[in-house]
Amino acid sequence: MRPLFSCAGSLFALTFAMAGCGSSSPPEVDAGPRDAPVVDVMPQSTGCQETPTAGPEPTFRGPSAPVEVIRDGMGIPHIYAQNDEDLFFASGYTQAVDRLFQMELMRRTARGTLAEVLGRDKLAQDQLVRLMRVPYWGRESGVRVRREHPEIGRQFDAWVAGVNRRIAEVNRGTVPLPPGFRASEFNFAPEPWNSDDPYLIGRLLLFRNANQLDYDVLATLTRTLA
Repeated sequence: MRPLFSCAGSLFALTFAMAGCGSSSPPEVDAGPRDAPVVDVMPQSTGCQETPTAGPEPTFRGPSAPVEVIRDGMGIPHIYAQNDEDLFFASGYTQAVDRLFQMELMRRTARGTLAEVLGRDKLAQDQLVRLMRVPYWGRESGVRVRREHPEIGRQFDAWVAGVNRRIAEVNRGTVPLPPGFRASEFNFAPEPWNSDDPYLIGRLLLFRNANQLDYDVLATLTRTLA
């Protein structure tokens, strides 16, 4: 069995995905029959430069062997699998068990569709994300990783498939609706991810942490006023 933190490429993938958190209830990873791929059915929007589009479907169908998820006394999951892709599948599933609402908000932020569920107060933020073409550059990152580093691309794909497995359980009603989605809260259902979504989130984090815009504005003012 291969532990999570010795898995090749795990730190690379977790740079783009959000770190998991503890929970008092251990997840049950479904290692049974492999699911059909899930298609992102994101509604189209207009009025901004960059309109979100459906990305490629995850091709990973499910674990090829049993996966073990053990939570310690602090609720931290320790994942053991026979290969990297099965491990990343369980990692995505477990992370979705712990913090699906946060993940959904992060995915929507990166796609510029947050206002659809949180209201018009988030419209300007969505417009900025699309103006800066974060979804476009995220998709381009996905294309490049799958072309130049196919092994890492398959690990991302497996992680997304694990997230979608949990989302399917939630939307079928086989597990309780997580906090945030309930009728007494924001009252919407989580949507399946596509294989580009982790890369969009990576681009969003890069955009948030970069100060290039400040330098560009300063350079423009310097040239204009010189």
